[in-house]
Amino acid sequence: MRNKGFTLIELLVVIVIIGILVAIALPNFIKIKDKAKEAEVKQNLHSIQLAVERYAVDADGNYPYFLWGGTASFNIGSVGNVSGSGYGGHTNWGTSMQHPFDLFCESTDTWDYEDGNWQGLKDGTLESPYGDTIGFEGYMPKYPGNPFSQGTRADRTFGLDALNWVFDGYACHGGEDGTKMFNMGWWGEYPQLVMFNDGTTNDDYIKMEFPGNFYYHPRWADGVTHSGHMVYQRNAVGFNVTAIGEDAFPPDLDDSGEVASYDVAGYDLTAFGSSRTKGQDLDESLLLGSWHQWRTGYLTLGQERNPWVTTGEFPGSGDYDERPYSDSVPDFFIIHLGSGMDKKVSDTTRESS
Repeated sequence: MRNKGFTLIELLVVIVIIGILVAIALPNFIKIKDKAKEAEVKQNLHSIQLAVERYAVDADGNYPYFLWGGTASFNIGSVGNVSGSGYGGHTNWGTSMQHPFDLFCESTDTWDYEDGNWQGLKDGTLESPYGDTIGFEGYMPKYPGNPFSQGTRADRTFGLDALNWVFDGYACHGGEDGTKMFNMGWWGEYPQLVMFNDGTTNDDYIKMEFPGNFYYHPRWADGVTHSGHMVYQRNAVGFNVTAIGEDAFPPDLDDSGEVASYDVAGYDLTAFGSSRTKGQDLDESLLLGSWHQWRTGYLTLGQERNPWVTTGEFPGSGDYDERPYSDSVPDFFIIHLGSGMDKKVSDTTRESS
């Protein structure tokens, strides 16, 4: 007797069942992968914090002014400043990515950006690191790898190869191969979550485009905002330029005239998860039209003035009050560490749904 095979109806039923099982299992599989990567990001942030705390121990309790990320010799500071790099990029004052607290933008007794050249930077033949405080001092010559940014795509997006793109706004932030974590507030202030989006996406579906990276926000001993210290330092070192558009400092809440100390007494250190993990809502969003592209960097947990928010929960007050509330816009924070703390900072805000 000849064996009878499956009928067409039976095959279709099997295919439908398999499709249903895949549809059920796939989201859980993706979620598990995201959680595994986020766990690695959290561990990496503790490593960065350890380097920052070690630096502070040797610096009489003062914390770093800023962090680039990437690697000590190949980061957005070195790529933007060494002779011949030709970096265009996003926030570009003149011809280089100048951070007012980057000592290598000025001449030093040991090294500055003018001592290097683009070919040496690409070849890895330069003997000195650049700019990044804990990188230059040897506390973290190479930032941890970003589990969300691996393979050839990382090089094309955040590494050396990204300079071949017409749009190179985040080229070389993650080291030469683009795989290292970097500071999403690299130019000094608020973290930018979106760059490649065309700006037409509905806010309900806003997508984090730089998962796995971190944000470092210094808190100054004199109580002046970080924004105020940036303005003061730019004037002090001759970077007295007018940034345009979204990069302009808030003119009505400029407290740079109150700067009385260069000591950084504390910091906020946060890391971002997957675009599918909305995370804790700890920050205020900054609108570009109807597009929530940035966050202020001034977390709602602390009693720190927020110069970027002039309206909202406390209208007319400059929003200088403590703001333990949610603005209902996802921030994608998966962990928040503070100065002197080795665990996640407790909070009273809800997690975004």
